[in-house]
Amino acid sequence: LQQVVATRNAPLGKLAQPSQRLLNTIAYLQWVQPCIDQIRVNVETALIEQLMLAAEYKAQTLPALVWQAMLGSVEAQAFWAHPPSLNGYPVHGAGDTVAALEKLNLLAKRWLEGDNGANTSTLERSLERYARGDGGAILAAYALLSAQLQRANRLVENSSTTRPLCDGGRPDARGEILNNVIRLYLIGEVQPWTAELNRRYYELWPALQQLEATLARGEPAEYRAWRTQRDTTLDTMRAAPSRHAKVLQALLESCGLAPTRPKSQSGDRPRT
Repeated sequence: LQQVVATRNAPLGKLAQPSQRLLNTIAYLQWVQPCIDQIRVNVETALIEQLMLAAEYKAQTLPALVWQAMLGSVEAQAFWAHPPSLNGYPVHGAGDTVAALEKLNLLAKRWLEGDNGANTSTLERSLERYARGDGGAILAAYALLSAQLQRANRLVENSSTTRPLCDGGRPDARGEILNNVIRLYLIGEVQPWTAELNRRYYELWPALQQLEATLARGEPAEYRAWRTQRDTTLDTMRAAPSRHAKVLQALLESCGLAPTRPKSQSGDRPRT
């Protein structure tokens, strides 16, 4: 226990990263009671009371310290940073981020439940993997998808207002061009990419939300507000393909057209 306290009070200890301060606190809580039991006979009561008060304070502040070490860390900032380029994302997304989030969640649960003897050696490794994660990339990808589909919606709506796409319910050349564009780009490219993006979302987001729920007791109000806004905005962006499909469906149905997938060579029924 003397070594733990000395490490915390040393110049480097005072400048330690949140993860190291957390590990020092866990070590203190782990060793304080055995130390008190050993010195109780020969040491003044005042010192024992001081050790117990320090332990009580550290236990009370532990939720905030765990949150800071995990979700308020420089690794978390790296996780949420927007990449300079999506560069094939999400096909080439970070594959080990979910495992890192799950390990962090397991550690946090054990510490917050009073298991001060939990293995601490995986904390730094999990944080390193977490920092390489794709939180910022997935937000950037959905933002791009939503912005482009909103732009397409405006183009379609403005075009329909200034010059109807079809005359008397029959498609003209512009309607045929639009239908071909939908087949080639929306169905051929945008929808497969959106499916990969959604797959990555359903891999990543549950693990992230589980960790956030575990650490909610130590969560600052500012982060809670940001998290609420983040999830609301993300839900809106994820709904962009559905809104775009409705805009196109109403337009094309009025002209006797509808977006469909080309038939597969094997004759199987195309998936919708």
